[in-house]
Amino acid sequence: MDQAAVTRPVTKAAWTPQSRGAMLERVISALALCAAPTPGPVQVNLPTDLLEGDWPEGSGVAMPIAPPPLATADMASIERAAALLSEAKKPMIIAGPSANRGALAAALRALGRSADIPYLAAESPRGHAEPRTGPVLAEVVGEADTVVLAAKHLDFILGCGATPPFKNSVQFIALAADMDGLRADRRRAGDHLFQPVIGHPVLTTKALEERLSNVTAGGVTAGRESWGVQVQEALVFTPPPHWRALAAEDATPLHPVTLFGIMQTVIEESGPWTLVSDGGAAHVPSFIVANDVRWNAAEHQI
Repeated sequence: MDQAAVTRPVTKAAWTPQSRGAMLERVISALALCAAPTPGPVQVNLPTDLLEGDWPEGSGVAMPIAPPPLATADMASIERAAALLSEAKKPMIIAGPSANRGALAAALRALGRSADIPYLAAESPRGHAEPRTGPVLAEVVGEADTVVLAAKHLDFILGCGATPPFKNSVQFIALAADMDGLRADRRRAGDHLFQPVIGHPVLTTKALEERLSNVTAGGVTAGRESWGVQVQEALVFTPPPHWRALAAEDATPLHPVTLFGIMQTVIEESGPWTLVSDGGAAHVPSFIVANDVRWNAAEHQI
């Protein structure tokens, strides 16, 4: 069986070295590729006949492992992306898991603030069924005319780019470190405009913000404030009325609404915090907002 051929569709790369020297090089290349700005699995088959026997002297010398260097995307693609965003009436940034923390998250949020572009973190594997972002997909994503995909593919979480959740005339701008996955995204986008911007994600996002800064200063984004408010209001979970009755009950066992209402108070009084929950706790954010407190835990949830 050609194992590399089997795993290649679901990995960044898959190799079967034909010599010991090539095997060493492939392992090092695989580790570097895994650590690249767009993380992902790499498969290297290690043939038994290459592993057995004596290795030549010096073959175990340590070699540096580093992801390939990335530069800012070319100015032409940044200009095209900036032009699309400057003309958009209802733009939106949708960020994948790797774009929701660290320097990239900070750069994307800065871009959103400077150009009045709402920011949506979409990282739940439940997609439309996720209790926090699911309603947003239904309520506002369908109104967006230009969507910036930051380290986020047009996968099932986003309806594979279909209508719905997106409108027929939506345009996509894809910020990515490389073309991995973007070819499939382009196919899923169909007849929609699909503008890839390939380069170091943080540097590229900052360059895009800088290019848009003059446009924003000129008032082109006037009127977007109401769009941003609309998206933020959709992000605020409103507990159904019967939750308060559940929380007030002195029942056994303790109802989750009561438990997480207490957690809400503790969190608010304890200053900086981080919520850690397992994969079965999809509704934890909903429970924690049982007291109508605005929930915005994108940077504090694991």
